[in-house]
Amino acid sequence: MYKIFIKDLKFDTIIGLLDFEREERQSIIVDFEASYEYNDNFIDYVEIKNIIVNEIKTKEYKLLEYACSDLSNILQNRFKSLKKIKLSITKPNILNDCIVGVSIET
Repeated sequence: MYKIFIKDLKFDTIIGLLDFEREERQSIIVDFEASYEYNDNFIDYVEIKNIIVNEIKTKEYKLLEYACSDLSNILQNRFKSLKKIKLSITKPNILNDCIVGVSIET
């Protein structure tokens, strides 16, 4: 079993429930990891990265939980060979004294 991963994918987007989160873009960090069986078909991590960025920027999720769940489903449907996905989204600048976020394992 192999693992593919993307770490520290950083970009700005509209995400969150609070009024100021809906008005101004904020930085997020996405980490992705998945196990898969290699069968002469490689998994394109550039395509995975682009899907993550495009989905989050386009949908402007209100909850990190929705974003994680939706992205996990989209990636599993697009890449059938992915067996187990771990995905986390963190907000490094929302609080002054810590980094907060949400993760999912499917």
